[in-house]
Amino acid sequence: MRRVRSARATLGIRLLLLALTTSAVGCRAFPGHPVRSSEPRLDAGVARGPLPAVPEPPTPGGEDAVRALFRGLDGILEPLRSLHAEPGPAGRGPRMQRMRRMERVVKARYRRGGFGGRVRGLIALAATGRVPIAPRAMAALLLDPEVERSALSADAVRRLGVVYDVPGMRRERYRMELLRRGYGPFRFDLRFSFAFERLDVSEDVVYLRYDPDVRPRPEHVTLFRGGCLLQRDGQGTRVTEILILGTDLLLLPPLQTELLGLVEKELRDRASEVFERAWAGR
Repeated sequence: MRRVRSARATLGIRLLLLALTTSAVGCRAFPGHPVRSSEPRLDAGVARGPLPAVPEPPTPGGEDAVRALFRGLDGILEPLRSLHAEPGPAGRGPRMQRMRRMERVVKARYRRGGFGGRVRGLIALAATGRVPIAPRAMAALLLDPEVERSALSADAVRRLGVVYDVPGMRRERYRMELLRRGYGPFRFDLRFSFAFERLDVSEDVVYLRYDPDVRPRPEHVTLFRGGCLLQRDGQGTRVTEILILGTDLLLLPPLQTELLGLVEKELRDRASEVFERAWAGR
């Protein structure tokens, strides 16, 4: 009886091995199977050698280029264009306004943090007006580290490097230091990096995009974002800019209001000085 069982067991093992062998052969023969061991064969008529190079897509131009520049920032591009379409102020200085709805949207988006950390306080300021210089000259003024340093009374503004520079498009990184900002015993050192990206659609139209940069890690300025539209207007340029600045600082409600008031004043002073420099031709 034991011999019969042993013979049956031996026969069962052999049948199992035969089935596994047949299955493995089938796997090797099945095209595209993940455990296939044989090398794929080239179809008849396909020449051996390197694959043909795939050309890069063409660089976008016009409206496609503008949309590409502001990809992910429709919430800035559309308000920027809407403000730009409104009648500008008559004087030399810019007309400025807080973008309250934009502040609420941005704070809700970054309530759990992002980029440089928590965003507890936020100012979004729009400025629009006219200057007597060409769009490209105004763009150069806005991208000048010394102009930014002076306009914000910063302790230091320096270029960290150029990310890319091709005809009509350029992106640069900057580092800014604003030391002992605040009032009374509430003073803080603000250090942060940001990037300016420039698109020259033509000689008459230039767009700028402002982005936060987390290298090196920021101190207290956890969001720096915005955009600018420069468009020829007669012998000068119509300028419209939106700038957003966020911080992780959080004080008691009355003190927080005063702190944000100081931030708003500095952004307003910056816009006024840049316009003054443009009218002075420097």
